[in-house]
Amino acid sequence: ASGFVSCVLSVFVVFVA
Repeated sequence: ASGFVSCVLSVFVVFVA
């Protein structure tokens, strides 16, 4: 689950940035 959360968080940050 941790890996999935990390991936989603990275994509979210890139989308916002």
